[in-house]
Parts: sequence; structure tokens; C-alpha cells
Amino acid sequence: MAAAWAQWEHVTKVDPDKALHDGDTYADIADTGTDALILGGTTNVTESSVQSILDALVSVEIPVFVEPTYHPTTFQHGALRGYLIPTVLNAGDRTWETGAHQEWVRSTNAIDWERTHTEAYIVLNSDSAVATYTQADCDLDADDVVAYAILAEQILGQEIVYLESFRHGVDHWCRGDSSN
Repeated sequence: MAAAWAQWEHVTKVDPDKALHDGDTYADIADTGTDALILGGTTNVTESSVQSILDALVSVEIPVFVEPTYHPTTFQHGALRGYLIPTVLNAGDRTWETGAHQEWVRSTNAIDWERTHTEAYIVLNSDSAVATYTQADCDLDADDVVAYAILAEQILGQEIVYLESFRHGVDHWCRGDSSN
């Protein structure tokens, strides 16, 4: 069976700590033509905020994934397809390469490994909360980013690479295929 993201072209990330614009709903976001939704953020993401978004997405047709925060959390919900565990490749604080993940695993016996996948993160926006929190080295040129992406795919076996971009509000996700 192919991975859920094998056919994705566009993914929308929803930060539970950010308010929607007046009149917008999470179901509206899911209905924009995006192939999947990822719920995750760096700060002030709580179980209740994620749970309320999952509740609002219970009837959507597209896959919904959660990026667990440092505070270990697991959810049982009909809208949830699985978890994407970020590994920040250019983190200055090595906690964000494996330490936070080890803590998550250690804290619960309820991880559904069939629905849990990793995603390589490359943080480029030095003004972002994730850059500050992980102490990411954002002073990367194009060759550095390509090298991280190839490392993610070829050495670490990552099928997903997520770029936290320079432009406010624009992040990029791509399937692993370093030949493109």
C-alpha cells in the first residue's frame, strides 16, 4: 500500500495557536483543494486546541495528520489519519533531532506505530518560533538545503521534507525524491 502522501501535491498546515480569519472554518480550509491537513505548531499548542480542530474536521474527506509537540500527546479521533514527527535537521539544539522524540516515546504506551511517520524539517525562517525554539542554523544557501534534503532521503530514509520558508505564512512540503 502506498504511503498517504504518495499522491499529495499540496498540503496545508494549520497552527492550533493561530486564530482563523473571521468567517473561516477548518472545514473551509479542507475544502480548498489541498490534499491533506497537518495540525502543528511550536508554541501554545494544547491538547484541547488540537482536539477542537479535530472535532471540526470530523467530516472532511482529506487526510489529517498531527505533529505532536514537545509535550507528548496522542489522540483517538475519527478525523486523524496519523502523526508526523518532525526532525529538525539544522537544529542547534540536538533535542529536536531525537531528544524530544525519545521523550514522547518514553511518556506513553499508546503510540500507534502504523500511523506514525517522521518528517525531516529544514528551518529557513530565522524569525519563526521553530527557529528560535530549536536554535536552528538558518544561514543556509541553496546547496546547504539541497544537501539536507538528500541527507534526509538517502541517509535517514525520510519520505517527507518540510521547509519552513522565509516568507511569512508560506511553508513548503515535498515528497522525498532527490532526483527532482
